[in-house]
Amino acid sequence: MSADGTVNALWGRGTRLGSWVLQHRVGRGTFGEVWRANHHLFDHRLAAVKIPTESVFIRLLQSEALAVELLSHPNIVALFDADPFSDPPYLAMEFIQGTTLSDFIPQAGLPVETSARIAKQLLSALGYAHEHGVIHYDVKPQNVLLDEEGRVKLADFGLGKCTHAAQQSVLQSISLNRSDSSSLRGTLAYMPPELLQGEGGDHRCDIYSFGVIWFQLLTGRLPAGRDELPSTVQIGLAASCDEVYTRATASLSQRAQSTDDLLPLIETVLLQVRAMGGDVSALDGQKRQHGLDGFGKSSSEAARVETKLIDSPRVACEERARCAELLGLPLTWTDHLGIVFSLIPPGRFWMGAANEEEAGTTDERPQQLVSISEPMYAATFPITNHVVSMFLRAAASDSNAAVRSLARDRSFAQLLRAKPPPQTAPCVYVSACDVEWICAWLQLREEVDYRLPTEAEWEYMARAGTGSNYWWKDGACAGNCAVFDSSGPQLPELCRANAWGLIDVLGNVAEWTSSRFAPLDSDAKYISAPRPLEGSLVVRGGNWACRSTEALRVCGRYPKFAGLRSDQVGARLVFAAECLVRRFAQATDAGPFAAESRQREV
Repeated sequence: MSADGTVNALWGRGTRLGSWVLQHRVGRGTFGEVWRANHHLFDHRLAAVKIPTESVFIRLLQSEALAVELLSHPNIVALFDADPFSDPPYLAMEFIQGTTLSDFIPQAGLPVETSARIAKQLLSALGYAHEHGVIHYDVKPQNVLLDEEGRVKLADFGLGKCTHAAQQSVLQSISLNRSDSSSLRGTLAYMPPELLQGEGGDHRCDIYSFGVIWFQLLTGRLPAGRDELPSTVQIGLAASCDEVYTRATASLSQRAQSTDDLLPLIETVLLQVRAMGGDVSALDGQKRQHGLDGFGKSSSEAARVETKLIDSPRVACEERARCAELLGLPLTWTDHLGIVFSLIPPGRFWMGAANEEEAGTTDERPQQLVSISEPMYAATFPITNHVVSMFLRAAASDSNAAVRSLARDRSFAQLLRAKPPPQTAPCVYVSACDVEWICAWLQLREEVDYRLPTEAEWEYMARAGTGSNYWWKDGACAGNCAVFDSSGPQLPELCRANAWGLIDVLGNVAEWTSSRFAPLDSDAKYISAPRPLEGSLVVRGGNWACRSTEALRVCGRYPKFAGLRSDQVGARLVFAAECLVRRFAQATDAGPFAAESRQREV
């Protein structure tokens, strides 16, 4: 410690503090600095290391360590290590890959259902902290993190277990995300009247701050005064949304006495959303500025687009059209075999069952926010008998012995019997391993990298913006939405398409994904299993043999051996939109090819 009260700034990349080795600085503010660090033995373990730059803030560092050390909750950032007496003093916390809630909330606010899910997690964290005698005293969006799977993580307990002296310093923002005067205004905006008036406070201070955050989640801005309600800003909000806000921000005697008083109100909001078959907020798509800005038309830039929350079929259609316009790509594209592919834009969505009642098994939970960062094309129908028949005829004379053996495989070649099924019907008796060979053969014909979708990609394109158990929004099948309780696969064109033009995603034939079967909160849902495919993969979508729509739920997931051939399982192909971007870019100087490619748009 230097004589002027500052901490000796003798640290940098490679400095070891306790078990942690500093890698790079990720934040700097009034309080000090935050560094990303690796464990000195286990390099894969990450931590966010806080280092105060002035001695006055060491007390806050110690206060945060003592507060968080009492807490172990999935929605609270975990404490790894702390030493306020080392040089420099430090606090090592769980490193969260994600964003802050302040950066996540768009200008026009979030959908009601998304807001309610975030609110439930935040209330759960606050309720747990209060039960263990810890009061946060600085609850604001900058101190609420969202990890990559959409989980809320409450952070920055520097004012936890607040003393009178700490109350006097509360006007100084200790946020490491802001270093300008805006952070001062932000802290004041979430502060209850009793603290502003110097009267002290209890856990209900956090409840008041939560109420202000609830207003901001729904509207995208802070309330202009205590009498302003969310519904006066966001037209179409239900009265239950206003009730949550008024109960949380009422005068001390009328305010909700605990988070348990607010949780039933949040559940009421969710029930109203689901009863209406979607979101109850009137969000104009043009107000939501998560667009595709900065997305170029070169193949190197085509892989990633800033993702938007796809929370309704309307938003799904808008994002699809905008993605097509910015990339200069068709909404649909047909290959030489007649397979029609539909453009699927990038975006974020809530994956899995929303609650235990909606989940068929525990494998369908927990629900989480998932991001699909690359635009892709998905086949509008599952692979048909026509495509597989052509493959088998070509495979019979292929130079690869393994491919030739498929053509001779009696179980795989059932469709070539004397009475073949309709050529436009979905092909069954294809294993995930068989589909690999079909994709390789198609790639030679089209120069497109066909593949099976990952599990996350499958649910994203099947939902097409819907948040219910079925893309048609309710359990009572509309008759022409899906094939089930039938004697076998039916012609897919008999069914309606979802908002992205995909047919038969639920019912008729279940569909292979390339992801290994694992708990839903693991990373397996994002990843294609290594080749050759083996072990248990995830099958999605239900099939013709299901006796009710209950088995067709969009979040239903089932393990199947990759080599299984069943009369109930087929496949749907996808490929990255970048493949067409490259083809069209290469065709710039080849007029006839470009014309031929455009002629195959549907």
